[in-house]
Amino acid sequence: MAEVLITLGIIGIVVSMTMPIFIANYRKKVIEARLAAFYSKINQAVQMAEADFGPKEYWDLTPSAGYVTDENGRPDYSKPKVLAWFNQYMRPYIKVIKIVPEGGFIVVYLIDGSCMRIAGQSIQFYPFAKDYKGFKDTSISGIRFFTFYLSTAVNTDDSAQIQRAKYHMGKAVEPYVFEWDGREESLVTNTYYGCYESNPRERAYCTMIIMRNGWKIPDDYPLKIR
Repeated sequence: MAEVLITLGIIGIVVSMTMPIFIANYRKKVIEARLAAFYSKINQAVQMAEADFGPKEYWDLTPSAGYVTDENGRPDYSKPKVLAWFNQYMRPYIKVIKIVPEGGFIVVYLIDGSCMRIAGQSIQFYPFAKDYKGFKDTSISGIRFFTFYLSTAVNTDDSAQIQRAKYHMGKAVEPYVFEWDGREESLVTNTYYGCYESNPRERAYCTMIIMRNGWKIPDDYPLKIR
C-alpha cells in the first residue's frame, strides 16, 4: 500500500510539473492556427466586399472612431461609426456570433472561439475570445492578442505619410508595421511597437514576426506564450 501511495505521489508531482508545459503548447498551437485562419478569412472578406462595392479606398464608409450622429449633430452612443462600416462591408462575408459596441469601437466574436476588436484601422485579434476583458492591459500584447492594420488609403501626396505606411499601402489587412524601417531587428527593438518584454506599450510588431515565420511562433520569440 505504501508503495502504491508513493507511486501515485510521484505521478502527481510529474503531472503538476508537466501540465503547464502541455497547456502552453496547446495555446501556442491554437494561436498559430487561428492567426493564420484569421489573416486568410479577413482578407478574403475584403476581396469579396470589393467585388460587390468596388475598391475599399472609395467605399462610402470608413472604419473610423467615434459615433454616428443624428440630424442635430448629436452622437448616438449605441452606434459606433465602425459598426456601420463593419455591418455593410464585412459582416456579409464573415461568420459572426455577436458584435459588442465598446466606447466608439466594436468587439466582434467569431465562430472559432476568437474575437477581434476593431479600433478604427487598427485590429486587435484575440485567438481566445475569453482573454478579452476590455482593452486595458497592453502587457498581453503579442501574447494573448495580436495587432493588425487595415489599410484604406493608397492615394496621398503626403510623402511622410507614405513613408510611415509604406508596408501597408495598397494592401488590405496585414500585421501592424506602421512606421517600420524594414529591418528585421527593428521588429523587436522599435521603441514604440517592438516585440520585447519590457515594452510598456502595445507590442504591435509581434504579429509580423510570427507571419514571417509562416504563422508559426519561432523558437526565439521574444515573449513567453502563457
